[in-house]
Amino acid sequence: MLTEFQYNLKKYLDLEIYVDPINGSDSNFGTKPNLPVKTLKAACDLVPNMGTATIYLRGGNPIKIYELDSDIELQGKHIVIRRWFNFPNDTIDRPKLTTKCFIDMNLNDSPGNTTYGFRLLYNASLTIYDIDIETPELASCNKPMSYWEGLIKRTIFSNNVIKIVKSNVIIRDIDLVRVPCETSTLCQVSINDCRIQMIPRYRQAAIVLAECNKSILFNETASSLIDANGNTISWSNAFKYILRDSISENRNFISNIIV
Repeated sequence: MLTEFQYNLKKYLDLEIYVDPINGSDSNFGTKPNLPVKTLKAACDLVPNMGTATIYLRGGNPIKIYELDSDIELQGKHIVIRRWFNFPNDTIDRPKLTTKCFIDMNLNDSPGNTTYGFRLLYNASLTIYDIDIETPELASCNKPMSYWEGLIKRTIFSNNVIKIVKSNVIIRDIDLVRVPCETSTLCQVSINDCRIQMIPRYRQAAIVLAECNKSILFNETASSLIDANGNTISWSNAFKYILRDSISENRNFISNIIV
């Protein structure tokens, strides 16, 4: 039987946090269904560094859209994001996760468009389960292509793990995962039992964009990959959709990732 100290420690290290974009408030504690926070960033900020949490996003009809309007940094955090079944219509529509674009004035060369997203550092892990995910098209980002990051970006410093499970994913012109040059060790990306549709309009986005020949461990299990017209793309022939370098050259993923 757990002591009071052990029970409180477990609650601290294994949080459950609820997000409701309609009825929530970021001033709420977020750890009870009747006191949800309003934004995903507020929910992630409630998790201490090196902590573990499951974050529940309210879905339902009409669709609830969670649009990242700032970066979310996961420093050693282990977070699962999944649908929250708590409302009468929640079984109809999944919540949708997407991101905004912005002008970054701190780029080394010149200011350019980039995207808000998750930043994983120091052995962090992010699992997205049973959520609709959609990356933006360039039309919504005023089109300049000087610099793009992605919905999940800057997986740096040690071994970071990304898992997307039982989700519908639409990749438009912005990459889903971007691994930059400063990554020091392996990045693991797993896509399990998902439906991934590639709908590029202005540029060919990738599931994983890797820079500077960084190593990626990629695992795909029972997921469908289709083009904009709904035609199936064979995973064994999908080099350009899985792994591409920073200058848009397709790379032979067999030497870099394991399928």
